[in-house]
Amino acid sequence: MAITKVGNLRDRLDTIDSRVMKRAYDGFYKSRLAILVGEWEKGEAIASHFRGGKMRSWNQISKETGRRDVSLKKWHDLYEEYPNKEDYLEITEKKAKEWTQKALSEKDTKGVIAMLHTGDQESYTPEQYIESAREVMGSIDVDPASNEFANETVKAKTYYTVEDDGLTKEWNGNVFLNPPYEFPLIKNFVDKLLEEYRAGRTKRAILLTNNNTDTQWFHDAGRVSGIICFTRGRINFYKKDGSVSQPTNGQAFFYFGDEPEKFKASFRQYGWVGTVIKGVKGLIMKNA
Repeated sequence: MAITKVGNLRDRLDTIDSRVMKRAYDGFYKSRLAILVGEWEKGEAIASHFRGGKMRSWNQISKETGRRDVSLKKWHDLYEEYPNKEDYLEITEKKAKEWTQKALSEKDTKGVIAMLHTGDQESYTPEQYIESAREVMGSIDVDPASNEFANETVKAKTYYTVEDDGLTKEWNGNVFLNPPYEFPLIKNFVDKLLEEYRAGRTKRAILLTNNNTDTQWFHDAGRVSGIICFTRGRINFYKKDGSVSQPTNGQAFFYFGDEPEKFKASFRQYGWVGTVIKGVKGLIMKNA
């Protein structure tokens, strides 16, 4: 079976929808956030203007600035309520996400938005898949795209957060990687895994991605891995608040290592496992 044929038309269309909506979400969110931050900055400017100067009426300032007195007072009061910008940003980011999700949900895109992490990349792999990965590799030494909360389940000896930037580190030993699915981050993490594996620093690895079989990074990973499990159904990743994501397409596990039979035995419970034949014109797969 040619790897480019995996998945049906619905999956392909869902993938396109998710990509388009991700761009739309980012556009809505960043625009709304910029507007809200701008209001605070204008309030700070107004407050600074008052300091050490003679207090004048809002009507006077309105005539001088060409802004409505109601707006000027609103911005000033906002700054007075939140003089610390960091405190304001914490509230504002939440408001921007809520406004964005509401705006896009009104266009019958609620299912897609659920898949888009409500504006972040933080979704976590259910424990059963982590335990299968540990069973196959014997241990999980490095999780390059993680955080403290996720590592309560993964229990990697070393994990890297967004702040650590795992792309700048060496990945030594056995690696479990569920990268951010946003492009180009997903490609960057896949490329880094292949680099570490070829260099011999990564001994074994299990990579979990969406099943975007039309992408170059998917083909690159398949060519080096040699064995892939395509999930039956879609994985519902969980979040800190106990909710679960609703991805619009299925997932794939890639195994890198010297014991593919162990991977097959453990992961065939989750879907179809196939080995990759490196053909002249691309990748061909057959039953493992």
